[in-house]
Amino acid sequence: MLRLRFIQVKFIGAIALLLVTSTGVAQQAAGNNGAEPKNEPAVSLFDVVEDRTRGNTDEEEKLIFRLLGESRSIPLAERKSAARKLVGDRRQKMAEFANRSDSEFLVEDLLRATDFYRGQLIEIRGYTRLAGEMPALPNDDNITRYRRLRLYVEEGDSSPVEVCFLNLPDNWPTSGGVIDDVSVVGRFLKLVEYDDKQTGRPAYAPLIVAERVEFQPKIQTGQVVINPALWDGIVRHKKRKWINAERDLYYRILQHARDGDYGEQKQQAKKNLRARIERYRIEAEGEHERRTARAKRHLESHPEEKAEYQRQLDDADRKKRRKLAMYLRYREKPTLFPTYADVVINDHVAYNGQLMTLRGRVRQITKSPVDDKIRYDLGTLYEIWFYTEDSQAHPTVAICTSLPPGLLDKTREEGERLDESVSVTGYFFKMYVYEAQDTERFVPMLLAQQVEWQPKPAERKLLSAIYVLPFIAALVVGMIYVLWRIKREDRQFQRQLSTGQQTVTIHDLKQIEGSAGTREPSFDQIETVEETDFRDHGNRDPEEESSADDGRTSTA
Repeated sequence: MLRLRFIQVKFIGAIALLLVTSTGVAQQAAGNNGAEPKNEPAVSLFDVVEDRTRGNTDEEEKLIFRLLGESRSIPLAERKSAARKLVGDRRQKMAEFANRSDSEFLVEDLLRATDFYRGQLIEIRGYTRLAGEMPALPNDDNITRYRRLRLYVEEGDSSPVEVCFLNLPDNWPTSGGVIDDVSVVGRFLKLVEYDDKQTGRPAYAPLIVAERVEFQPKIQTGQVVINPALWDGIVRHKKRKWINAERDLYYRILQHARDGDYGEQKQQAKKNLRARIERYRIEAEGEHERRTARAKRHLESHPEEKAEYQRQLDDADRKKRRKLAMYLRYREKPTLFPTYADVVINDHVAYNGQLMTLRGRVRQITKSPVDDKIRYDLGTLYEIWFYTEDSQAHPTVAICTSLPPGLLDKTREEGERLDESVSVTGYFFKMYVYEAQDTERFVPMLLAQQVEWQPKPAERKLLSAIYVLPFIAALVVGMIYVLWRIKREDRQFQRQLSTGQQTVTIHDLKQIEGSAGTREPSFDQIETVEETDFRDHGNRDPEEESSADDGRTSTA
């Protein structure tokens, strides 16, 4: 029995070994047939390579032409796949470089692990200035001429990569200057020495051999729309520390905003806002459908809860009606749409590179020159902090390349009391982190060409002393004159009294014209009242008073 089991185990082991061997042979055959490009040419090919030299030896030049010829036989898509897999696997083992872009990581890692990358396919993205053409030495691959360029992966002309390649793309710019959005997939050969203009000392750059370079512009000159793919893997929202590629894109967007047509930028911002409002309606309808479907599923699982089903339906209908009413309001007046809240609360990634217009009250402006080491000629930048109506006391920061005349002077005059109405149209860049009084906070950052300022109406000020003093003087002179006239008339009146001169007064009844003429009034008709009439008043009987009155009447 034991012997039988041993034979069975041995047989199973043999079958397993056969399967493993056949699988390995099949994989090797598939690799040789071109299913997966080899990312490790024979190491013996690179025995002639010597690192950190200023030039190339004849053996190294021959190896370059051999690699150039070999590069034409592998499809570009397969080369990219192999290169990206290599860097992905490498980065998983080096978490300390998680904040770097793939190109930044590769350039630094190439300087550290030169032998690991020798002959490997890698992909580098960056910018360049020119591509020179050079004659080729005699070679077996029928290459007569090739090209060379220096590729930079971050601002400041640092960390260059030397590239030897055969072909330029058909859309390669011919105007000269800086060429962005350049990428290359090729094999790493060696480190070459060059003179670093910043430090004045020798430095080392990786040398890559490739079949071609690619130019895929994500920002078209003269166009206001920017491809949001530029933000992928570079811009990190709500992160305090900036990576080099992110800083370079920041300056690049500012230059594009400055050189663009501001009127077209404003029109595009309006189009983006209207499109967002239409998406608001679609979102409301989609939410209603989801709520209705949820209510139906609840009824199917709980048939006895029809009241709950109806309540959910009514709730879904009510929310849809309210949102559609808001949609109609926003469509009628787009400026009412709460753009600030939509960026901060909802999906700020969807706004990457989008032109938008925000209006509010500016409270702080800072002027700062641009670092002269960057490759963009931007001059002076202005950092503007302002508050929109829907921000609930949370600010927005805008970086502009110019300010309207007088606004900076207004800032110097009023300082912390600055409170001016502004409108900013710019590209949304990221959720920027800043240090508040209590903690770190994040706000939307816009990159714009300029700021539109609506100055307050000029306040009515007090008249200056040069105008007030003459008025006061005239008033005093007038009062003195009036007092002098009154005093003068009083003296005249006193002289008239002292000389006995009769004056006409309002009490002289003879001067009053009337129906009585000039006859003096007569007092003969006025009856005299005897003292006894008052002394006995109140002590008589009513009958006595009545008889007395009759007697007076008869006497009269």
